[in-house]
Amino acid sequence: MIKPSRSRNVQIDKYLSVHVVRISRILRFVDSLKLPPKSKALDVGCYPPLIFNSLRQRHFDTSGVTHFGRSDKSKKIYLVNIDVNPLPFPDGFFDLVIFTEIIEHLTNPFFALSEIRRVLKPGGWLLITTPNVSRSQNVIKLIFNKNIYPDLNQIKQTSITDQTIYHRHNREYTVKEIADLVSSQGLRVVRLDTFVSYTPFRRKNQHDPFHLRFIKTANYLIMLVFPHLRDTIFLAAVK
Repeated sequence: MIKPSRSRNVQIDKYLSVHVVRISRILRFVDSLKLPPKSKALDVGCYPPLIFNSLRQRHFDTSGVTHFGRSDKSKKIYLVNIDVNPLPFPDGFFDLVIFTEIIEHLTNPFFALSEIRRVLKPGGWLLITTPNVSRSQNVIKLIFNKNIYPDLNQIKQTSITDQTIYHRHNREYTVKEIADLVSSQGLRVVRLDTFVSYTPFRRKNQHDPFHLRFIKTANYLIMLVFPHLRDTIFLAAVK
């Protein structure tokens, strides 16, 4: 398990405290693949560069693309809007592509996935995580007649022309939909499950009032019992 470090930038440290379970799960799966040193890896949406840096520490030859971060070609980080632009890499280049918490922000996942398939080597791995649209929190919202997508004011304030459209979740998916999307690009799904990424035991929840901690804990237990209500989808596929 990754633990937040006090020496890190405060914003990155806060991000890690929220997403530590998800990031740790991805890295454990990467380790289980036992890919040889200097294997080529791509982190799609690599800002903040937590997974990117972890892959480098594991001796991957790592590249990254980001839409909101900063281009740094000395570190092999490129500024790309993968919703509309091709990846700046040749065909069959990567052994591993990480695509975590990105697909829900896109308007055209088919294009991005086709590009990922293109740059993967035969036998290369794609790892995806994304919010589960049927998670318990969404079910509860719908029961109380609340929309699970951004409210109208937020939609009004976003625009394709200034790219604020990517600040929101444009489309969340069910487990089957994610598998169908990946399979439609000719990739073979090897692992598909759900897990609880945002537990009530995270550091950010420590100062919640008692009633809120009780509700979050009860919801966590429900998600443990019913996998289809868990908050995050994990998919591993191979080309």
